[in-house]
Amino acid sequence: MCEEHAVERLMSYNFVGIVDEVESALSFKARNADPRVQPFYSRILYTWYVTHGDYRNGESASTPANHLVFTRPSAALAMYQRARKLASLSNSLDPAQYFALAEQQLEALVISSNALALLDQKDAWIVLPLVPEGPGTRLPERKRRKLTKYIPEDKFAGGKRDFELVKRSDVIAEYTLLNAQMDLTKKDRELLRASGEQAHALWPFHKQQLIS
Repeated sequence: MCEEHAVERLMSYNFVGIVDEVESALSFKARNADPRVQPFYSRILYTWYVTHGDYRNGESASTPANHLVFTRPSAALAMYQRARKLASLSNSLDPAQYFALAEQQLEALVISSNALALLDQKDAWIVLPLVPEGPGTRLPERKRRKLTKYIPEDKFAGGKRDFELVKRSDVIAEYTLLNAQMDLTKKDRELLRASGEQAHALWPFHKQQLIS
């Protein structure tokens, strides 16, 4: 049904007895499918969670203080992961592609933030599993980390694991920064040629343009 763009019909079924299986299949597709290619499984998964009233996480009653993680993603997390995957695919050497993916990133971040806004402020956060790319791999800082292409299902299962706590304020901050960077690069395309640390080094010299 997803390939046939029959999402509305998919959401109309109650899937009695196989709800978890359907959700698991959609979650797997959302994590591993190319976010640039239709059908957009992350959006379909988001719609699934919203339809079921799950805006953050579907299981457990954990809080940031006790460091427990939830066992499956949610509406907010589905769209936040979409934004992260789009960011990892962005190519600054191709302005058209960069702006197209950046616009989709902004959309995903807004939707994720809006989903968290429906919760109490103390609950406006999500948990993002961290998956090192090899034995002994050190997890880099959040701004430099990219999601691996395949995130095993067991990373969402119970037990101890590495994770990142992302608050709604973090999502908003990422949106604000990306939106500002897009505005600046539209004014100065040379910024697109800078990559990695060069891009971060150039950023402070262009902040004042945001005020004008």
